[in-house]
Parts: sequence; structure tokens; C-alpha cells
Amino acid sequence: MDNDIVAEGNLTNPIYERIGGWLIVVVLLLIFNTFQSIIYIFRIFMFLAIDWDFSIFTIQGKILNGFLPELGFEFFGYIVFFLFQIVILNRFFRKKKEVPKMIVIYYVTSLFFHFIDYINAGVLPNLDNYKNSYFVGFIFGNILFCLIWIIYFALSKRVKATFVN
Repeated sequence: MDNDIVAEGNLTNPIYERIGGWLIVVVLLLIFNTFQSIIYIFRIFMFLAIDWDFSIFTIQGKILNGFLPELGFEFFGYIVFFLFQIVILNRFFRKKKEVPKMIVIYYVTSLFFHFIDYINAGVLPNLDNYKNSYFVGFIFGNILFCLIWIIYFALSKRVKATFVN
């Protein structure tokens, strides 16, 4: 009987009203990303507190100049992401109607943030070779990730039925 309701496009089926299916993966990823943002903010803050003059910052023995703008960009970016993730999670569990749009905005913004971060890091001397192999794969993986979830949020019956408040 449930299959008949779904086949007819009736989204009032109680199975679709709860958070389930692939939405569990989405919420777990959001929670993980929120904790990841906290860790990044803390790591950057600790780095600033320990070496505020950047006299000893090196990667693979090479001193980096001009690292402060990149670090500031990441620090404030992750603060914004953390705040946005908290808002999304709050609205997610309250099943607010704007959540699918907010998540799409979050994914696209995250993609652009990491792309700009990659470009900024490539401008720094001696850092381009360090980050190239990692970030090229990361950017392409992030594009694929965003496409999959944006399509899911645009087409999913569960998403349409769950976020109605």
C-alpha cells in the first residue's frame, strides 16, 4: 500500500515525513563538518597564538612569506561556515522549509571557498607544489559531491515531504 501512495506522488505518506533515508547521511555529514570547522578554527587560532609573528612557519623546511592573509581568510571563512552549519542543523531538525535551499547554498559556498583557498595557497611561494596534488583531487571530488547532493535535494520526494514547516 505504501508503494501505491509513493507511485501516485502523494507526499503525505508518514514514512516521508521523518528524517530518514539519505537525509541521515546529510545530517551526519553536517554534524561532522561542524566539528571539523571547530577543529580548524581552534588550530588556526592556536597557530596565531603560538607564532603570531610568523617567524618560524615553514613547510618542508621552506619559510613561507605572505601567509597571514591566507590564514585570515581560512580563519574567518571557517567561523562563517561554523555559524551557518549551526543554523542549518537547527532548522534541519525543526524540518523548516528553507533547509534544502540553505544546504545547496552551503555546498556551493563551500566549493567556492575551497577553490579560492586553493588559488590563494598556490600564490604563496613554495606552497604550490605542497598543495597541488591534494587540492586538485579535493576540488574535483567536492564538485562531484556537490552535484550529487544538489540533484538529490532538487528531486527527492523525501526532501519535499520532510521539510514542510
